[in-house]
Amino acid sequence: MKLGKLQTGLKKLFKSPFFYALAPTLVFAFVILKRRWSLYHDSFHLFLTNYILFNEFVTNFSFPLWYPYDQLGVNANWYLFRMGPSLAALLPFAKIFTGINFYHIYYASLFLDELILLAGIYLLARSVFKSPLTAIFVGIAATGSTFWVIQMYFNFHFYYFIPFALYYALTGCKENSLWRVVFGGSLLMASLFGSFLYASFPLALAYLLFTGTCVWVYGTDVKAAFRNSGRRELLTIAFLVALMAVYALVLTY
Repeated sequence: MKLGKLQTGLKKLFKSPFFYALAPTLVFAFVILKRRWSLYHDSFHLFLTNYILFNEFVTNFSFPLWYPYDQLGVNANWYLFRMGPSLAALLPFAKIFTGINFYHIYYASLFLDELILLAGIYLLARSVFKSPLTAIFVGIAATGSTFWVIQMYFNFHFYYFIPFALYYALTGCKENSLWRVVFGGSLLMASLFGSFLYASFPLALAYLLFTGTCVWVYGTDVKAAFRNSGRRELLTIAFLVALMAVYALVLTY
């Protein structure tokens, strides 16, 4: 029974346009891991600082509060903040499977980041375009444009969560759903982990302008959306507040 469900699931996956949009990213990730390509500039710097963080976490189950090897020593809080959601999610795996090379964990986190970008792009494209082929083309174009090898901080970690956020803003305005709009903004703020804090203003402004345009285009009844607010809206707002609290804790720890 389980084998049959697995086969059915694999058939659906191979028939899905998302799989064909994902295929080039899978091939590229495999080639990188096999050849051990060298990192450059910010990506190399990010790898080194997080290597110290992972090593301290795995060996002593604690986070370093000081980096002695950068600019004659700096407070480590800033680098904890830059770790990023996907890399932070892999911390438990590094602790459990201590034999795994951190090089592979680091590239796995980059693959997860690209997967986040592609999933958001695919959902956004499917909600805007009718043709599945268009969604495939847009997905491949978006993932093919990522340039994290040299400038991790200044480009890729600015935009890889944006398609997801715009998808929730768009569908929220279409469906008169307040929680979707708030959740999209929360995802956008979550993307600031692993990036620079000053990106919050242009990202928030872009999200507000996009949401305002969607409200105007789809004739969203904002008052009705507030009146129909319930548990999902409260949970989403609670998530946003908790996220902001984590930001404050990391920056002031």
